[in-house]
Amino acid sequence: MRSVRARSFGLLLAAGILCAFSFTKTHAGATRLVLLASAGQTATANGAAFSVPSLTQCAVFVDVTTVTGTTPTMQVWLQSSSDGATTWFDLPYVARMTDNSGSATEGSGGAQPSAGAVGGRNINGTTNITAASKYAATYSIFSDYIRVRWFIGGTTPNFTFSVRAVCK
Repeated sequence: MRSVRARSFGLLLAAGILCAFSFTKTHAGATRLVLLASAGQTATANGAAFSVPSLTQCAVFVDVTTVTGTTPTMQVWLQSSSDGATTWFDLPYVARMTDNSGSATEGSGGAQPSAGAVGGRNINGTTNITAASKYAATYSIFSDYIRVRWFIGGTTPNFTFSVRAVCK
């Protein structure tokens, strides 16, 4: 006879598998891109170019996990190119969301996400990133190629962050 704990675990596992299957089916057809894998960055730079000729919408997620240095600051934004990834233009987002607590906020008692203004450039809004945090922005205007770009300032700054996108 199985213990109550073992049965509960089995039920939770089954429910988790069903939820995962439902989530995958719901988002079938989405293109997931890792615009920048999680790594330490110490200077202004940009990520690799991604060809996205048939996509019309993207949600971009920035996850800053570690920040060190003296007065470190960072800004992150998306760029697009229409000439084969030669010339790049900054893109305005449609909407953005910020969670400066760096953690899940629904029901956790943490700071609630704050909505940003419409049509800005920086995914992190007008405030420089100075601590671990999460940001998201949606885009509906871009051309055949996209890439992420970031500015880093301060004395010996080091930001560990990743940038991912889900596009359709």
